[in-house]
Amino acid sequence: MAPEYVTYGQLKEKVDGYCFGVLLHEIISGKQNSRRITSHCFKSLITLVTLNHFQSGTVADVIDPNIYDGQELKPEILRTVHIAFLCTQESPSLQPSMSRALINDAPEHHWRATLEADQSAIHG
Repeated sequence: MAPEYVTYGQLKEKVDGYCFGVLLHEIISGKQNSRRITSHCFKSLITLVTLNHFQSGTVADVIDPNIYDGQELKPEILRTVHIAFLCTQESPSLQPSMSRALINDAPEHHWRATLEADQSAIHG
């Protein structure tokens, strides 16, 4: 859940971007975001593991082995990790909007091809 909702019971405009970031973290790590530690305690995967590895330069240690073979860490994976962190920052003012997160996530050539296809469909 978005921190501002948990803390203040308020949803902000960027909550969808926050949820997108959580989803990216789960895909990258192959783990659920919240884990029950005891019957009354939940810990966030983002705050416990991934952020520390990102800051220390050991991101490869938290990547799901189904998407990372242990050889070379692909730029797409690193970009996805970075976008996940941007989206899941504690302060909504530091989080990108959903549209900005998607623009950052998609390779430039993909957007260019999509725009060209759209223009061609419009103009015949």
